Amino acid sequence: NLYQLSWRSKFGVVYDIETLEEARRWSYGGEGWGFAYVPRESSAQRIVDTFYMSDGSDTLRILDAESLEEIGRVHVKDGNRTVPLLNELQFVRGELWANIWGSGFIARVDPESGRVRSWVNFQGILKAEQVRDYPGLRVDVFNGIAFDDSIERGQRVFVTGKRWPLVFEIQVNETEPIAKSILPSKPFFYDESVVERVQASMKF
Repeated sequence: NLYQLSWRSKFGVVYDIETLEEARRWSYGGEGWGFAYVPRESSAQRIVDTFYMSDGSDTLRILDAESLEEIGRVHVKDGNRTVPLLNELQFVRGELWANIWGSGFIARVDPESGRVRSWVNFQGILKAEQVRDYPGLRVDVFNGIAFDDSIERGQRVFVTGKRWPLVFEIQVNETEPIAKSILPSKPFFYDESVVERVQASMKF
């Protein structure tokens, strides 16, 4: 199935993946920002398949994937600091990747504890000259994460932004931590060599 959140209308929609017809709706309080599927196999403590849902705060709601009822919450922290403005979510190799709205950073979060394991810095990934190729385009915030978990295709990670003209396939270089940063305490660079290699073929 396909799942869609409404931002402020307080309901979500489930679509049949074959027909794209609406199959059901469910309601929730507050706003809907990000949504990610986390399978039960990802943790010995997890007894059901779940969805994690963000609402722009530092709190992630945990929903039963079958009933879509809330079964728990987790607060995201980096050390003793709460991490607000959690936006786009994606489950990647046992971690929950969460974009921080209005920034170029993604937090790599332990889904069970909410602890930030590390940060990835995507500031400057979209270059000014790339935007100039699309006159009249008003690009907005960095906020898109997608994960292709196919082992045959190399379990690829893609990122983009709102009204961006490009989608980037990335790899994270965890051997070169950034020394100074305003937000994260332990961020890493994306591997720019991989980004440069794929961006031409990802234009649309």
